[in-house]
Amino acid sequence: MLWPETVYRNIGYFFYVNENIISRLGQPDPREFVENGEWTRSKYEQILEEYTHLNNNGETVYALTAMPPHYFSMAIKAGGVNYIVKQPDGSYKNAYLEPGAYDKIQWAYDSYWNNYGKSITHGTDTFTTIAQFVNGDAVMVLMDLYWGLRDIQYSVESFGLLPFPLSDDLTGSKWIGQFEDLKKSISFPANITETEAIPTVVNAIFEPLDGYETAESRYEYYNRFVFHDERDTKVVFECLGNCRFIPYYDNGYHIPNVMGEEEGKRSLSQILESNAKIMDKVFEEVYIPIEQSCDMLWGE
Repeated sequence: MLWPETVYRNIGYFFYVNENIISRLGQPDPREFVENGEWTRSKYEQILEEYTHLNNNGETVYALTAMPPHYFSMAIKAGGVNYIVKQPDGSYKNAYLEPGAYDKIQWAYDSYWNNYGKSITHGTDTFTTIAQFVNGDAVMVLMDLYWGLRDIQYSVESFGLLPFPLSDDLTGSKWIGQFEDLKKSISFPANITETEAIPTVVNAIFEPLDGYETAESRYEYYNRFVFHDERDTKVVFECLGNCRFIPYYDNGYHIPNVMGEEEGKRSLSQILESNAKIMDKVFEEVYIPIEQSCDMLWGE
């Protein structure tokens, strides 16, 4: 399971940047901002304006194309906001309603809708959104690693990868990724008789591939054969090691989805308040038991 091929199918969300367009605009490679510690949310908002331009046909080339739920979910996670927060008395509260968290979610809401139609656009789904980037209608696309590599790496001559910028209070921390589920698992029949064979089989299945037993060897492989630049490899592997779980099948995208559907027409406070009962039910039935189980197994 340490082989990135089985992991990166689920990790998001990165900015794919068309390096050729960046060069034509006379702008520096934005990966330099990541390297020198300048990749902040204010720098991100700055390049939204700088990257938006007209092509030779007089048509707008947007700085970014991104599906709203993906954008909001990743922005919230990159702000260090969880779903629930444990109180000193052992109870849990809706983390989205905490004062500091609210401001971070508000930033996500405003940064998208205040720029939508000016420097940000999106397609009708994941594939048309990627197509906007591939066709040169946008300088960047926010996409998970799997679909991005599948549809971009053989279509765009030169691209780079950027992490989602962290909230200001997390400046200097490791880049944050998010994942929705695991695509691979192994199960054994409940009526199996040769139970002592199970660990032998599991160990054999998960034996590291010859020559790639270490993280360094796997890093070297991906750096040589998958990514265009070691800066991309570094960002991806850091996010892989610092992921936040999104309970996709248990309303994990409910609030980001509603934030997208509203299109900035209602305030964030109205959105959170009107959906509080839905989320509280999921918290009680799903998220809190998950947190309690994790605490029991691994400690707080």
